[in-house]
Amino acid sequence: MEDNNEHKEKPAKKKKRKWLRRLLFFLLTIFILFDVFLFFLATPVLKDYMQEKVLQKTQGLYRIDFDKISIELGTRRISLENFKLIPDTAVYNELLKAGVAKPAIYHISTSSVELRGTRFYKLFFKRHFKAKEFLIKNPLVILKKAPSKNEKTNKNRDFIHEDLFLSIKKHFDQIELKYIKLENGKFHLSLNKDGNKNTTHYGFISIELDHFLLNKKEFEQKSRLFYADNIQISVDDYQLKLGDGVHIMYADRLSISTKESLLKINSFGIKPAIELPQYLSRLKSNYYYISTPEIKFRNFNISDLYFDQDIEIQSIIVESPKIKLVNKLVKSKTSSKKESKEIDIYKLLKSKLKSITINTLDLNQAQFSFHYGSHLQKPSFEIDTFNVSLSSFYLDEYTKNDQSRILHSKNIRLNINNFFARLMDNTHILSTGKMNLHTDTRSLSAENISLTPLNNKSPKSQLLNVKLSSLDIKGADFYTLYHNNTFTISKLTAGNSSTNIKLFKKDDKVKNKSNKVLGSLMGTFMTSLYVRSIQLNKANFKINSYLKDSLLNEIKGKINLNLQRFYVESSDSIKNNKLFNSERFKLELFNYSQFLKDHLHILKVEEVYMSNTDSLVRISKLSIKPKIKTHQELAGYNKSKLINFYLEGSEVNGIDIPEAYENKDLTIKTILITQPSLELRNYVDLQLIKDTSSIIELNKGTSQIDSLLTDSLVHKNTITSLLSDYFERIKIGNFSLWKSNFKFIDIDSLNQKDLVMSGNLSATVKGFDYDYQMNTESYGFANSENFNFELDNFYRKVSDKRYLLKIKKAKFSAKDSLFSADIIRIFPTPNVHDSMYNNLIWTIYSPKLETKGININAFLNENILDLGTIKLINPSIALTRQEKKNTLNKKTAKIDAKQSRTKNNNQNNFPFEKIITDSLIIEDGAFGILKNKFDLRNQIFNTNFNIQLGGFQLDSNNINNPIETLKEINTIIQLQNFRYLLPKNNYFIDIDKLYFNSKNGIAQIYDIGYYPQNTTIDKRNKEKTKLETFHVPTLMFSALSFE
Repeated sequence: MEDNNEHKEKPAKKKKRKWLRRLLFFLLTIFILFDVFLFFLATPVLKDYMQEKVLQKTQGLYRIDFDKISIELGTRRISLENFKLIPDTAVYNELLKAGVAKPAIYHISTSSVELRGTRFYKLFFKRHFKAKEFLIKNPLVILKKAPSKNEKTNKNRDFIHEDLFLSIKKHFDQIELKYIKLENGKFHLSLNKDGNKNTTHYGFISIELDHFLLNKKEFEQKSRLFYADNIQISVDDYQLKLGDGVHIMYADRLSISTKESLLKINSFGIKPAIELPQYLSRLKSNYYYISTPEIKFRNFNISDLYFDQDIEIQSIIVESPKIKLVNKLVKSKTSSKKESKEIDIYKLLKSKLKSITINTLDLNQAQFSFHYGSHLQKPSFEIDTFNVSLSSFYLDEYTKNDQSRILHSKNIRLNINNFFARLMDNTHILSTGKMNLHTDTRSLSAENISLTPLNNKSPKSQLLNVKLSSLDIKGADFYTLYHNNTFTISKLTAGNSSTNIKLFKKDDKVKNKSNKVLGSLMGTFMTSLYVRSIQLNKANFKINSYLKDSLLNEIKGKINLNLQRFYVESSDSIKNNKLFNSERFKLELFNYSQFLKDHLHILKVEEVYMSNTDSLVRISKLSIKPKIKTHQELAGYNKSKLINFYLEGSEVNGIDIPEAYENKDLTIKTILITQPSLELRNYVDLQLIKDTSSIIELNKGTSQIDSLLTDSLVHKNTITSLLSDYFERIKIGNFSLWKSNFKFIDIDSLNQKDLVMSGNLSATVKGFDYDYQMNTESYGFANSENFNFELDNFYRKVSDKRYLLKIKKAKFSAKDSLFSADIIRIFPTPNVHDSMYNNLIWTIYSPKLETKGININAFLNENILDLGTIKLINPSIALTRQEKKNTLNKKTAKIDAKQSRTKNNNQNNFPFEKIITDSLIIEDGAFGILKNKFDLRNQIFNTNFNIQLGGFQLDSNNINNPIETLKEINTIIQLQNFRYLLPKNNYFIDIDKLYFNSKNGIAQIYDIGYYPQNTTIDKRNKEKTKLETFHVPTLMFSALSFE
């Protein structure tokens, strides 16, 4: 039974399988036939249908065309070859006039469009179009936008995310494609109504999208770029017109990967859209040239970059950019005072973005140049290569004026190789080697800095040649420099340097140009500079000033300089009169030299220390030497005196240096000068010629040096003259001069030297106060509270060099009005024998001279010798009478001897305006008169004497008539051992003692006698010779007067 059932069931199963196979075969045959039909007949059947439907649905605005359509049901593949979507511009213009046109029209063409893995079930029943792959090859997309009435022309529009869903929503509720690939596409965007001008151009574009999904939800959210999870975009030959209407942005290749958060741009650049020279010359705005082989945007959301106008980027790396900026506004009358030399990035991108945030922006191996007027001109600023890293970069409409940012960044690290800048004077170039600027550490360092003149520029007012090995800046406020052109620095340290400056003057007038050089340098970069501390080490400098081709001055040396609170303005309207433009400074000079303002002398100093911090000046080995060497040169300056001065060392304490520099008011607490030496050379012939008005004046009886202490130190030519060129007033608390020596020398036209004065001097001055403008006729020491000096080995030629005055040692105290001198000698020189005016020769010796109540002010200021009380101890005075000469000096042969003698006696032999004494006391003196030669055998008169004279005055009027002077003063004369040889015989008068008092007219003479010469009384008595003699023991006179 069971076997029969099994037997019956087997044939039934075989029949079912057979019918199933037949059905499958039938269906397969139909599918194949339909597939073959679609493959061969789909194009003619579907093309007309599709064209009609597209034309109907778009109201005639679009039509399509393609060469072939292929449908493969087995692989669910659909492809179109040479597909085109073509707009009808006439219909579009009619719709535009009616106000029903869409914002944009499309013109699309592609060599191949292919869909794979299409699911037709969801397409027909759910209006969901889904496929695995969508491939487009060689597409060309032209988007043309017509601006609406309520929309600005330059407003950006996202056609893909704003128009695509609106275009397909009538046909599809959703489009989902697992993979989309576009190869070698071209894209053009126009924002103009006529569509003739492209504002965005994509050359060749390839796009790969993963999981493309477009529906109403995705359209409204706009959270995914191109409605895809991941995007790979590669664009070749990209161009975009920027928002300023002048520039275009371009790139050879642009690559985007959302998966790697990477945007990479190759051969990127910005340049003017029109580069014709005539167009750029007429352009009224700045323009730029920027190019770089590569830019990388890393770690940022590209979807945010596309959708949001506020974007954030982790890092941007720009490789080897070249930046060329051209400022067209700098010389424009309408340009603002604050002109930006940088690129206004926001102006370029404001139509695309609201803000950009970048964590780090790096430019590597960049090059930079800045030009005025045209990029064809030589750059005003140029950087060979530099690396810059910008941190916390933020760009929006307002950050340009954010005082806490530079180049829209919180911090900048800039490393420069080889910087060049043409200064505003257009005669100099500033260059550096390596330079590092870090705003986070507020530091700047530079190497091999130089400021050099342009070779092809003629000098205007100054040429500088400065070389600096290193510069280190700490605590710099780069933010105020960037925004306000004011630079504040905590510390500036400079390494080894050399500075050569050439100043060219139109005249020889003194002008204050202390800040002009620095101001010109600053004006290129800043308006003011403040540095809390400046340290300059081992700086060599040389400053030459010229008047036409003549060298006026040369200043050179080596300097160490420390400045505190340095401040300077580039504007001439604000002047800083402080020395070194600083509140405090310390200066060390080495091997310093300069020409003095008199153009006659050179100042040299081995070492100088100067500080207003401790109010100290210290000088070592200072010298002032003549710069000129011949009489002719000196005559050209209308001067006759030169100084040769050397100072071993000096220390000045308590000096108010700012006051001296700013107001020419020199105030000093103490000065100590050690071992100075002064040699003053007086070129006699030059001065005689210069001062002579007649030939008689050639024979002035006094030396040109005789008046030195009274007037030459005040008049132009000498020390006070030198000081008056620099200071108007000098106040010194205490002045000490130790072991100085001086020499005053007369030099004639044959260069024969005659020592006129010399000595060693030590002096102290207290309360010195000299005002040059108020005391032009005053010698400075006359204004001192106390003036003391000690004079050793003093030597001076007096009375027309006919006598020598020598003093072994002298002391003076102005406070006590005391003067004393030891071992005083006055004796004739060989010149006395050549004198034609006087036949009397004096020789004076005194071991001691004392004066009390001397008026030094009258002597120094008025040439009045007010000696007070004079006491002369144990003097010896000899007078030699010589025969009058029969011949005259050749120079004075034509001068009447009598007239010349009168003028000489009345004027030239008296070197002072007047001599005043309160009293004159001579103790234990000896006086003698000799004939022709200084020899005791020729003595014709001798006596010992004591004299007391009351107050008297001598001047040029009464010096030759002493009797008249003596009549008016109280005179007491005591003579002892008086002997006088009568001139016409061999007898002499002998007096033991003589007393005379002019006040009461009493004269007393003791043991007066008359004897033959060389014969004593005893001898003559023995020889029984008749003697013509007389002797009076006592002779008394009363009421005796000089009458």
